[in-house]
This record gives sequence, structure tokens and C-alpha cells, in this order.
Amino acid sequence: DEAEGLFSYGRMAVGQLGDAADHLSDLLRPIKQTLTLDEMKALIGMMLAVVSTQDASGSEAMALIEKTAAGLKVDLPVFLRDQSP
Repeated sequence: DEAEGLFSYGRMAVGQLGDAADHLSDLLRPIKQTLTLDEMKALIGMMLAVVSTQDASGSEAMALIEKTAAGLKVDLPVFLRDQSP
């Protein structure tokens, strides 16, 4: 619920600014100044969780998450496929 609320707020803020990618550094500035590294990782995790619930492929959302992670200098989690038969 919290992730969806933050995602909705972010979408509203982006809607007022235009394309999020164009203003990403402005959007990330208060996050960098306020959150700890663990909190930034949790934020990226929440963003990924929200995208995973969407029916669409989420390619635009994933591109934005990747840019956000890079801007925050946070590695995206790696999900390995199960190798069992």
C-alpha cells in the first residue's frame, strides 16, 4: 500500500513536471539528501514491486527505475531464474 501510494504521488508530481526522465535529477535531489542507502534500496524495491503488479510489460517504467537506481547509485537486485529441472 505504501509503495503504491508513493508511486501514485510520483506519477502526479511527474505529471506536473512533464517527462520524469527530463527532471530526474531534480526529483532525486531530496531523496539523496534525506534517505539512507538502505532506504534508497527499499525505494527501488518498492518501485519494482509496483511494476511487477502491472499488466503491461512495464518497459517505460523499468527504464525509469533503472535511471533512478543509477541516479541514486543503487544497484538493481538481480533475480536468477531457478535452474532446477
